[in-house]
Amino acid sequence: MKSWIDGIKKKKIVVIIAECNRDIIGIAVIEKRSGVLDHVSNSGISVRKGCRGLGIGYIMMNEVLKAAKKLKTKIVRLEVFPTNKNAISLYKNLDSKRLHQSQIRFREKENLLMKL
Repeated sequence: MKSWIDGIKKKKIVVIIAECNRDIIGIAVIEKRSGVLDHVSNSGISVRKGCRGLGIGYIMMNEVLKAAKKLKTKIVRLEVFPTNKNAISLYKNLDSKRLHQSQIRFREKENLLMKL
């Protein structure tokens, strides 16, 4: 948690929260890498079960992409379970170009790289 707070203060991490009736129903994070990878950001998103399929993920990912541009990111790296067809469909429909889908799985997740 401390590293997140430090990253937010240094403007290297942006956290986006979706809420409904004061309950958190979604969270998205984008974190800018540093050094030779400072053109890359890692991102993740989660929407609560029961709230999926309502467009919340789409809205949140558009906010992530806006934040990526403010962070001067050129590539956003996402991890997604290959069975999560809704998330993969969402990422394909965003205003960005999917560069690469890694065939290397880490903890059964696939890496998606998106160029802004």
